[in-house]
Amino acid sequence: MLDLVVATCSGLFVGLVGPFGSYLNGAHMVIVAYWVGALWPG
Repeated sequence: MLDLVVATCSGLFVGLVGPFGSYLNGAHMVIVAYWVGALWPG
């Protein structure tokens, strides 16, 4: 459970900071959802 919380917080942080130029790819919620979903599996 702690791993999921850490992955979610990391995804929120990375999604809001916008690494690798991903801030140009769409709305913030789409980017945050992508990064959270990408980090959940590990």
